[in-house]
Amino acid sequence: MSDDSLMAHAALDGFASATARSAAHQPIVDLVDSLVGATTGAAIDLGCGSGALLEQLSFRCSGLLPVGIELDPTRAAAAKERLASRGGDVIVADLQDVEQWPRGPAVIALVMPGRLIEAGETHAAKVIEALRAKAQHIVAYAYGDWLSRYGDLDGLALAAGLQLAPPLTDDATGYPRWRSCAPAFVDGPRDGSCT
Repeated sequence: MSDDSLMAHAALDGFASATARSAAHQPIVDLVDSLVGATTGAAIDLGCGSGALLEQLSFRCSGLLPVGIELDPTRAAAAKERLASRGGDVIVADLQDVEQWPRGPAVIALVMPGRLIEAGETHAAKVIEALRAKAQHIVAYAYGDWLSRYGDLDGLALAAGLQLAPPLTDDATGYPRWRSCAPAFVDGPRDGSCT
């Protein structure tokens, strides 16, 4: 991919540069790698944009088959181009159209909780139910304004009907580490506690 194409794809995803996007994706890729390791199977990204996160993930976890769900046709086309060499696929659909998702189980599903909030409570419940049935692991992630709007990832996830695994603590301070991604749970109470 040319430098111009990389910049255009980064802009599609709302990042100033491909380097900034890659840096934002790195904690997600690290987390997914720690959860799935060498496991083989589908990795679904709900709202995959240009497919850059799935591509970065498939380089690190070579057993994962990247599958994107993206409503915007321009972003979906960019993702298809990007993921073709990785054996991946992109489905042009709204993430709440769960009937359009690939058949069969997924090793991991990636979701930005803000997309569930945008879908509304009824549609979000449908997506969460589908995630519960389909994915072995669910990872919630967010960047910038979504994190600040809800205080942090925990607040954003709770507003979307997800619960997160407890944050890691910093050994030096004992305080939770700031995070942009975490394993998510879809069962249990919506009061912020984890089950």
